[in-house]
Amino acid sequence: MWNSTSELVKKAVEIAKVKYPKGFNKLQLIECSKEVYGGFASNPFKIMETMQDVHDKGNYFSEIDGHYPRGMSACYVCGLSGQCGAKTCPAFKNGECKVEEPELYIDDLKEMIDDDEFSEDDLFQLLSNYPNAKEFEAVTEHFYNNR
Repeated sequence: MWNSTSELVKKAVEIAKVKYPKGFNKLQLIECSKEVYGGFASNPFKIMETMQDVHDKGNYFSEIDGHYPRGMSACYVCGLSGQCGAKTCPAFKNGECKVEEPELYIDDLKEMIDDDEFSEDDLFQLLSNYPNAKEFEAVTEHFYNNR
């Protein structure tokens, strides 16, 4: 039986292996997925905005496809759904992001600051959610230099 989700992942992995022969991370895989039928985010589900949405979608994935375990991490569900990024990921906003390279979000955060979509409260929340991410010091500097 053809499974659109697993076929999408397989094709995205094939593209990622060609683009990144030395290995690829989750965000690079998601970018490669966009070349296949619009990517992981092309599913018919609503965009997740709350952590409850994330948990509901994760449970739904586990019910429709026996390959996904119930209780997947919020970060995994958001990545699988194509919602990685500072602007769109509820797990990131909630401090549950497991991305190993937080610097990948710096450009998104700086863009949000430039577009007045990021307040001082948001900055404090980011720093309290990720106290060990030294990469976000650049975001703090950008925030206070562009006010």
